[in-house]
Amino acid sequence: MQPVSGFILAGGESSRMGRDKATLPWRGGTLISRAVSQLRALTPHVFIVGNRPDLAVHAPVVYDNPAPGPLGAIVTALAASPTQHALVLAVDMPLVTLDWLSHLITAAAASSAVAVVTHVEDRPQPLCAVYSRALLPKLKAELADGERRATEGVLAAAGSAFAQLHTNAAQAKTLRGVNTLQELLALENPTIA
Repeated sequence: MQPVSGFILAGGESSRMGRDKATLPWRGGTLISRAVSQLRALTPHVFIVGNRPDLAVHAPVVYDNPAPGPLGAIVTALAASPTQHALVLAVDMPLVTLDWLSHLITAAAASSAVAVVTHVEDRPQPLCAVYSRALLPKLKAELADGERRATEGVLAAAGSAFAQLHTNAAQAKTLRGVNTLQELLALENPTIA
């Protein structure tokens, strides 16, 4: 398996949540501590992309301009990556498994694709993906053209060098992101939903 760096995207506005997601409690810790723990099990190179210096107690923070949105965060991660490949993970996916993240890394190492992106119910999840630094110039060009959305920017930049890693029903349940406190509570205690 090729060396990979791990980047947790924790710079979103969290407008639907009403507060920062990274420090929300999760099973005795926080969403950020859970994500850092998951990535540290896979690589010693773990970083947080965001603008909160207080998160540096968990891992080094790579400062991001929040204006360019999720695509900008991916660009920031790739530009800072000390390895050729970067595993990008949104902070709000607390159920993602080590098995799935390892599967993404293995698929990227075995592929010539510049992006290996999780697909859930035929929808790409570009914030749970492995990217090659070779994609960086094209992602920067998409950003310069005004694209801010991760899915559209990644698909346009990667073109035919894009690989989809499809989930089964059980895997799909572990890849849910949370946008509201109710969704977070439902993930932690499914009887609430």
